[in-house]
Amino acid sequence: MSPLRIAVAIGQLIPGEGGAELQALRLAAALQRRGHQVEILTSRPAGRPAVEYLQGVPVRRLFAFGNARGLWRLGIYSFMGLVGETLVRERHRFDLVHVHQLLHTACAVMATRPLHRLPVLIKLATAGRYGDLHQMRTGQTAFVLSRQLLPLALGADRLVAISDEIARELQEAGVAPERIVRIPNGVVLPAQTTTPAARAAARTALGLTDEDEVVVYVGRCEPQKGPDLLLAAWGELRRRPRCHLFALGKGFPTDARFQRAALVSSRLRLPGRVADVTRYLAAADVLIHPSRGEGLSNALLEAMAHGLACVASGIQANVELLAGAGLLAPPEDGAALGRLAAELLDDPVRRQQIGLAGRRRAEGFSLEAVAERYERLYKELLGGPGPHRSAAVSTVQGR
Repeated sequence: MSPLRIAVAIGQLIPGEGGAELQALRLAAALQRRGHQVEILTSRPAGRPAVEYLQGVPVRRLFAFGNARGLWRLGIYSFMGLVGETLVRERHRFDLVHVHQLLHTACAVMATRPLHRLPVLIKLATAGRYGDLHQMRTGQTAFVLSRQLLPLALGADRLVAISDEIARELQEAGVAPERIVRIPNGVVLPAQTTTPAARAAARTALGLTDEDEVVVYVGRCEPQKGPDLLLAAWGELRRRPRCHLFALGKGFPTDARFQRAALVSSRLRLPGRVADVTRYLAAADVLIHPSRGEGLSNALLEAMAHGLACVASGIQANVELLAGAGLLAPPEDGAALGRLAAELLDDPVRRQQIGLAGRRRAEGFSLEAVAERYERLYKELLGGPGPHRSAAVSTVQGR
């Protein structure tokens, strides 16, 4: 198809900060590799340049949020105004707007659409009580008009659901099924699953031996991700004298609960946020994922792509993603997660079978295939009658 000029709008984009940001950047880079012109419009936290390139994609940061919480809240409104003003002033530079997350940025884009007159699609990031819709409905976002502006945001040309759960939530919110498009998150597939040589090298680099048992967690240390459930799982696993748990992600090195647990056992490792998660996945036997709310977990998807056996909480998003290619514990039962991980540590044959099943499942989520689906969606939108077009039945469904 002919090259497109795509404005990507997202409230925050800090590398390594969150799954929605990761997906926005990866997709933008993939679309740019496919010949399209992509520019990301986002906020400017203190210390970041006004313009930078991430993975080769131009990122324009429109407002410097203050570090203090109060200033950050005020900055949201300035950022919303700047996003809308930029799209109106530069509307001839873009063919469409792709918004990540149904939050304040989506409201700004939709509020100014009568002036910029560009097709708009909005991708939701999370389902359930931590999800975009729930936050908007209950006023849990950082701007006070979320409930009032939700109907405006839901009026986008297309709303992208990364899971069946999000699609159902949108329908329950009154969005017509033909305006909901199912496109999952994408994953960069390694050429092959972890080889014995790569596993040995990764373990040596981390000071581990082949006899050690290695469980990895990847995610933020926030209530949504279940860090308390991770500690409960560790309570089961630390009884195994060769078992190590690596907690990767923002917040773990400074969390008092984890600091105390690490003092009790040095086999609880707290690297925090790391540049190369791949090394830890290569060294691991099992990935553990106790999350309370997801859209479609990047941590699970990347572990599956590497052929790593996964144990996860049985929330709807994880049930849908794993689809039998992993083990599920009852939600809110960290001890059960630990026991399931221990079962896999005791059974290398089953562990390998689950890992290979996960890899086969992940192959259906390749980033390039996802980018191609978005291309088809963009083409559909641009083929419509105008910015206030009636919705045609989507042809981009599927996974």
